[in-house]
Amino acid sequence: MATTSFVLRDPDADEETKVHLIVRFNNTRLVYPTEKKIHPLYWNPNNQRARATKQFPNHNEFNDRLTEIEQAGMTAYNGLLAEGFKKPAVEQVRERLLSILFPKGDNKKPTLFEFFEIYIKEYTNLQKESSLKVKRTTLNHLQNYAKARKRKVDFDTINLDFYYDFTSYLMNDCGYFNNTVGKYIKTLKAVLNDAAEKDFHQNFAYKKKGFKTLNDEADNIYLNESEIDQMYNVYLASQPKLDRVRDMFVIGCWVGLRYSDMAVLKAAHFIEEEGSRYIKIRTQKMYNDVYIPLHPMVETILKKYKGQLPRVLSNQKANQYLKDIAKLAKLNSPVIINRKRGTERVSECFEKWQLVSTHAQRRSFATNLYLQGVPTITIRAITGHRTEKAFLSYIKVDSKQHAKLLKEHWNNQTRITLEHA
Repeated sequence: MATTSFVLRDPDADEETKVHLIVRFNNTRLVYPTEKKIHPLYWNPNNQRARATKQFPNHNEFNDRLTEIEQAGMTAYNGLLAEGFKKPAVEQVRERLLSILFPKGDNKKPTLFEFFEIYIKEYTNLQKESSLKVKRTTLNHLQNYAKARKRKVDFDTINLDFYYDFTSYLMNDCGYFNNTVGKYIKTLKAVLNDAAEKDFHQNFAYKKKGFKTLNDEADNIYLNESEIDQMYNVYLASQPKLDRVRDMFVIGCWVGLRYSDMAVLKAAHFIEEEGSRYIKIRTQKMYNDVYIPLHPMVETILKKYKGQLPRVLSNQKANQYLKDIAKLAKLNSPVIINRKRGTERVSECFEKWQLVSTHAQRRSFATNLYLQGVPTITIRAITGHRTEKAFLSYIKVDSKQHAKLLKEHWNNQTRITLEHA
């Protein structure tokens, strides 16, 4: 008799992790990594399914697929017993399981491009459109590369020669910088991992040290309090769409939430306790309750909309409008952005308004509070950064600002010493 269960590959992960099916039989077990991933916060270890929560809206489809996989595991084992195999081997059960989950008329394994399409389809209802877009774009680049360089691209051709040529194509033919190239390589490696776990290939050249995911520290901007005021004071009454986008951006600079969490804020999230007003929300990524006191500017904007929040546009549309608003706010200071293409460092000069986006909201919130001397543990309680290192790499403080902070610290130490002299 066989039994089945589901476990998370890494139950302590801070990000999505794979769900593994375990089929136990004849004092042995088969561990099958499914195609499903989930954040541990959304996983219920008691019933071994996704939690029924608004934070994970596709839980029904997710759980239905797990049930299909579980039934396939039992069918694979019982089918072998019915065919006369008294003690089926693990590999026999695995092969039968795969044939049930991924039936093919001629039992032919998919090509890399065919599997990539399957991979994207499997995640259609489980990930945000932005994540799916990266997967589709990666596949498009691989297909375009194959045509442009007249090279076969399949599981058996993925090696270091391919890696160097493909990254060169992305940099030189497409003009991408290292971080963008790294994003596509990371996606490709995830697809290759998934295919290997399903026994569709045994080529592990992509795991070699040289097949690396490029990742350079990005130059990002934040808005100081004066610049936030400039955005807030732009007259936009005759342009209601820009007006709403600007108001939501300013709110974001003072509450520190991700854009996805800002989009779901409702009147019910604004509470009053012990005479003070707060936002209380369970954030989507970290899935923990966060209390955020309301800044006076946020209070003023809420009054403007009679206690509600302005309607949120898509992130892409909001970013288009924000640049127009920042230009009207005369955020014209020059900003040097340093990026790398391979080993070449490229410096480009922009006016600040050209770089303003919704990503600047949380970074402005965190950086401004840090510069004011608010303890990092307090800021992290709102931003959700789990480690000091992750937080310090997120905020944008240059060497001059660090010097000012150190000087203020020394001045305070001197003042305290004189007061106690």
